[in-house]
Amino acid sequence: DLKNISNHSFIKKISSCFLLSAVMIVGGVFSSLHYRTLHEASYEQYINKAQTSSEYKRKISHYRNALELNPGKIDAYTGIFEAYKEDMLFTQEEKEYIDKVISENSELLRENGIYEIIEFEAGKLCWYYLDYGSGSNNDNVTTRMTSAVSYFDKARTGENLRNHDEGNYQMASIYYDIGSFYKNIQIMILEGNDSKAYSDFWNSLRAMVEFIDDNDANNELVLMETYNTAVSAQLSYANKFAISGISYDEQMEFFELLKEKINNTPVTEPYGEQNYRNAYELKIQVMNMLKNTEDKIKITYNINNNEVIK
Repeated sequence: DLKNISNHSFIKKISSCFLLSAVMIVGGVFSSLHYRTLHEASYEQYINKAQTSSEYKRKISHYRNALELNPGKIDAYTGIFEAYKEDMLFTQEEKEYIDKVISENSELLRENGIYEIIEFEAGKLCWYYLDYGSGSNNDNVTTRMTSAVSYFDKARTGENLRNHDEGNYQMASIYYDIGSFYKNIQIMILEGNDSKAYSDFWNSLRAMVEFIDDNDANNELVLMETYNTAVSAQLSYANKFAISGISYDEQMEFFELLKEKINNTPVTEPYGEQNYRNAYELKIQVMNMLKNTEDKIKITYNINNNEVIK
């Protein structure tokens, strides 16, 4: 009898332990689900607050809070990227913050299939809006383009961007090629191996203008920046293009195309003194380059003797 009683007590103890363990497991699962639900609700609240906020600093703060809660979702990234464009400047501090968030969460972003998409959007921010502390509207276009190269390189190396949007994948590839040209051309010139770079650069410029006309026709700043890049390239490298086999007719055809697009693209005239870059002032700047660019192309070619002036 004592043995039966002892066995019965042991069974009761074991049963109690199993029951307590089950309760703890269920409680843990419930707590975890409850925490995730609250966590997700807080994330969505920050996103909603950012989207409805009219004050820039608060909007940025809400997006940063959302990124801190869940750095693996794309909404907060695209939201903060669009917010950074509002003042037409992507500051060094903002760039450092974005670089840090992407770097610290790169594996999670890859797992969620959005790493290349975010790198692409960050690259566009640098390409068009990066402010490197010049304190004026006389932006160093080359600095912005070369700073964007690493983002576009990462964006084009995986399949996620291509699967998400073929056009954006093509844009990343084109912008990577153009940015790489400006980043490496001086070294190539010093080393004497730049002769093959100009024809590829020419093709990339034409592809860029065609792509932007088809995909960003409503963004006046993007259009003007694109035309500015192309006209500046012809002004700087008309003779190199000619030596690479680009004919006078090809250069003039491209120049006339750019000239028509620049003249026919409407831009908004800003009110009062502006502390940020705008399409109106950029259009004036580009139009002032047209005459010198046309002269440079014509001087480059000795039309009568059908020779290129080297």
